[in-house]
Amino acid sequence: MTSSFALVLVCLRSLDLRFKASILGTVLGGFGLISYSLYLTHQVNLRSSEVIAEKLIHWGVPQNAELFIRLAVMCTVAAIFWFFCERPFLNKALPNKEIVAS
Repeated sequence: MTSSFALVLVCLRSLDLRFKASILGTVLGGFGLISYSLYLTHQVNLRSSEVIAEKLIHWGVPQNAELFIRLAVMCTVAAIFWFFCERPFLNKALPNKEIVAS
C-alpha cells in the first residue's frame, strides 16, 4: 500500500509547482511549516484554548464553533512559536548557482 502511494506521488511530481501555487497548496504548506511547533505547543494549549472557546461561547458564539475556535487558537500559538522560537535557528537556503561545464 505504501509503495503504491509512493509511486502515485512520483507519477504526479510534474504537478508539484501547480499544486504549490494553488490556495490549497499554500494552506497545506503553511500548516506543514508550523506542524512541529503545533506538536510542541499543543499540550500546553489544550486548557487555554478551552477557556477561550468557553468565553466566546458564553458571549454568544454558537456552541458548534468550539472545535474551530480551539483549532484557531492552537494554530495561532504554534505559528507565533515557530516565528519567534524556531525560525531564527533554521538554516538559510543555499544560493542557486548554475553549474557550468568547462
